[in-house]
Amino acid sequence: MSDFNLSAFSDAIADIAAAAAPATASFATHQHRTATAFHWRDGYFIAAEEAVEAGEEIEMTLSSGDKVKAELVGRDPSTGTALLKPTGAPDVPSLAKAGTVRPGHLAIAIGNSDGAGLAAFGTVGEVGPAWRSMRGGTIDRRINLAVNAGGRFEGGPVLDAK
Repeated sequence: MSDFNLSAFSDAIADIAAAAAPATASFATHQHRTATAFHWRDGYFIAAEEAVEAGEEIEMTLSSGDKVKAELVGRDPSTGTALLKPTGAPDVPSLAKAGTVRPGHLAIAIGNSDGAGLAAFGTVGEVGPAWRSMRGGTIDRRINLAVNAGGRFEGGPVLDAK
């Protein structure tokens, strides 16, 4: 019998997701779905570009449950990213940049749905060099994940085991 403690492993994954959850927010998309954004730095949040419509009013729900208005201040369709700036600069943590990953490493996708934390667990399936997206943008590295996450995770970060 193995000494591996599945319960402790499960708790460790949940603890990583819970520690990162305060860096996330959710918002309703123009398609009336919920998407996730995460605090990047200096009060700016990153979201999926296709989830944000220019000129629409954006209300983000932080992990605390607080609601804040946000403005779309930038978008890059070539990489699929949008930059949101909430009013009042909420005090939320930023996530550290992931270290080196390789196929088989653990991957934890996190999201936010009206202030409630979401988490999905899987592995890194592929790691490759920089590449050009289908829309012509340059992506600094290709990482494909074997993680089964729903639409509410759209725009949310993926965490490594650290």
